Amino acid sequence: MSSLLSQSDQENLIEKLQIFEIQGRDKRGRIILRIIGKFFPARIVSFDVLKKHLEERIFPRLENGPFSVLYVHTDVQRTENFPGISALRSIYDSIPINVRQNLEAVYFVHPGLQARLFLATFGRLMFSGGFYEKLRYINNLNFLWDHVRRNEIEIPDFVSDHDEDLEYRPIIDYGLESDYPRVYGAPAVDSPAPMLLHEVSVFFRFHFPELFQGLLRYLREMVFLCWARPSPQEQKECINKSGAFNYDSKYRGATANTVTSLQENGDLSKDGFLFNHARVLVGSGLETYEKGKIALQSWRHFGLNWSFVDPKTPIQSGVKFCVCVKEFVPWLMMPLQVVYVNENRNAKSAVASFGFGSGTLQGHLLAGEERFSIALDENNQVCFIYRR
Repeated sequence: MSSLLSQSDQENLIEKLQIFEIQGRDKRGRIILRIIGKFFPARIVSFDVLKKHLEERIFPRLENGPFSVLYVHTDVQRTENFPGISALRSIYDSIPINVRQNLEAVYFVHPGLQARLFLATFGRLMFSGGFYEKLRYINNLNFLWDHVRRNEIEIPDFVSDHDEDLEYRPIIDYGLESDYPRVYGAPAVDSPAPMLLHEVSVFFRFHFPELFQGLLRYLREMVFLCWARPSPQEQKECINKSGAFNYDSKYRGATANTVTSLQENGDLSKDGFLFNHARVLVGSGLETYEKGKIALQSWRHFGLNWSFVDPKTPIQSGVKFCVCVKEFVPWLMMPLQVVYVNENRNAKSAVASFGFGSGTLQGHLLAGEERFSIALDENNQVCFIYRR
């Protein structure tokens, strides 16, 4: 970080932007440290000033009891809001031991795949004290209110606006949203993803050479990476290495249940699962329904420049497949298996539905199940429905 501002001006800027605010409590009665990532001006605030602000204004107020962190990642841009890997590690190391011990939960709002991948790999090595186990991803504000007292916390309008955007682009909620402006085609040399990957690699290679080698082995064995668009053969190899499901068998097929039953299932939240549901009106009539069904069967819902599933993959129970995503590294392959396929049709009322659920396998960055479906209801409306 570098800046042309004086130290006092930087200190005043941090205060004015209200990046770090102790505000409200969660539903377990813990005070909340709210952090708005988009507000942090990484290019003009130095590490020393940030560290001084935290040590003088924030940490002392967190020493006397348990607390949780609410971090809002919405619209964060690495080049504008990210302080750097070394600075992030130094800030974490500067947190007093008693404050670290008081931290009991981190609610991470609107995580992108880049952030998830970073925390699932490098984050496990950078942060101690069981930090990763305390992390709870919140993909939609509606799920935040299950944990946080809504009337005690202030959330910027742009966060709510992003939630509304997700309603019309439900595939984003799968975790395929980028943490930087999307660039189609091959990434430029100075694009954020290669820059961040290079910075992380240099940091670990210099400071933790043994850990760096171990991490490379972990990435090769546990995360399926590909530097070019994955070929059918590479996807097949990923599937063959993926193994079994990576979540409890008692939840197998859970997404086939009704929305109400899933929302009332206390075991899901207890075991760390977040339920999400989106319904989007796409048109009306039987013809629209049939076109939607064909689109699902050919994996058109993943037909993007930066994400795809082999369109020849049959949608049949037991079939394994890969979701291929171009994000933090050039391509990431995430293995899944079709758990069930449901199709219903009522000739008398013209009501029809087609859908399938798939579960994550070992090697996938997430754990759980998702359902995609298309439905023609009694009002002749056709809706695309996503459930996870």
